[in-house]
Amino acid sequence: MRLMKLPFIQLLLTCLLPMTMVSAGSNALFDEIADQNQLTISSPALSGRRTVKLRLKNGLEAYLISDPNVEQSAAALAVNVGSWHDHKDYPGMAHFLEHMLFMGNEAYPNESEYFKYIGDNGGRMNAYTSTDRTVYMLSVNNDAFAGALDRFSHFFIDPLFKPGSIGRELLAVDQEHSKNIEHDGWRQWMIFKETGNPLHPNAGFSTGNADTLRGIPQETMKAWYRTHYSAERMHLVVLSPLPLDQLISLTVNDFSAVPVSGVNLPAFEETLLSERQQGSMIYITPIKDLRQLSITWEMAADLGAHKEKKVGDLLAYILQSGGPTSLQGTLKKEGLAERVRAEAGSLSKTHQLFTLDIELTDQGVEEVN
Repeated sequence: MRLMKLPFIQLLLTCLLPMTMVSAGSNALFDEIADQNQLTISSPALSGRRTVKLRLKNGLEAYLISDPNVEQSAAALAVNVGSWHDHKDYPGMAHFLEHMLFMGNEAYPNESEYFKYIGDNGGRMNAYTSTDRTVYMLSVNNDAFAGALDRFSHFFIDPLFKPGSIGRELLAVDQEHSKNIEHDGWRQWMIFKETGNPLHPNAGFSTGNADTLRGIPQETMKAWYRTHYSAERMHLVVLSPLPLDQLISLTVNDFSAVPVSGVNLPAFEETLLSERQQGSMIYITPIKDLRQLSITWEMAADLGAHKEKKVGDLLAYILQSGGPTSLQGTLKKEGLAERVRAEAGSLSKTHQLFTLDIELTDQGVEEVN
C-alpha cells in the first residue's frame, strides 16, 4: 500500500536518536529497556525531548518520544515478517495481508473508519512490505492521536478479513502489480529474483496479483496472520508532544492485547544468488530508452552486523566519485558511460547486496562484452 509518504517515520524506524531517557521502571504491564546506545547527539532542537524504551509483557517493544516542538503526533509499527514468509500456495500473501489490515477489525468493523478518522484529523498513513518486515505508519493532529493509536492497534489484535473486503482489495493489489510491470527498475528486480537461488524465498513472486491470490480462503489468511503477526516480532515508535507518561499509558492500554503466536519462524540461510546468475550476463529489453549495465554482488552475511563501519557505503562513494581518475571519470573520458551509481543495500540482517549501475553511451553498449 502506498497511500501517503511519511519519510520522517521511516527515519525513526531506522535511526532512533538517543535523547533524555526517562526511567519508567518496571511493573506488571511492561519492563523498561536500558539504553545501550553510546552515541550522544548535542542539538538545541532535540534538547526538549524525553524518551523511554519499553517491552510490554507480550514482548512488543516500543520507543516513545515526547517532543513539545513537533506539530503532529505520529506512530509506526514494524513487524519482522515480510514477503520471504509468504504462504507457499499464495505468493504475495504478506503484501496482500498488509492491505487487508486497513479494511476493518472487530473494534472498528467499518472499512472506511480508519481512513476517515485519519483524514478528518489532518493525518496521513502508509504501509509497505519488504523481504523480512512490514511497516505501518500514521501521523495525525495531536488532539486526535489517542483515537488514532487505538484504531491503529487493532490492526494487530482483531482484523476481520471479511470476504467482501478480500475481493475488493485483491483488485487494488492487482492494479499495483499492473503499474509495477511498466517500470524498468521493477522489471529488472523481478528478473533478478526469478533467476535467483530457488532454495531461497527471495526467488518467489512477492507482490501478488489476481492470479496468485484469487480464491484465497478467509481462514487461510486468518491462520497465516495468527502465526506470523506475533507481539514479540513487533517494534513500535511513537512521536508526540503529549507528556511521556500519557504516551506510556496509551501504548500499554492499546498494545498489550496484541497476541503471541508461540510459533518460531524459519531462518533464511541460503544465498540469494544462484549458480545461473554468478558470472553470467542477462539481457533485458527496457520499456524506456535506457542503456544501462548493472553488476550485482552478494556480500558477506555478517556485513550488516558492522553498521558503524559502513564498508559498503565507503566503497560506493569511491566508485561513484567524479574525480578524473575515478571509475566514473575514466569511463566518461573514454566515451563509454554518462554516469556511475553504486549502492550497498540490505535485504535483511544477513543478506547484503552491492550493485554498480553504469549508464552507458552508444559506444559503451557496443563494448560491453
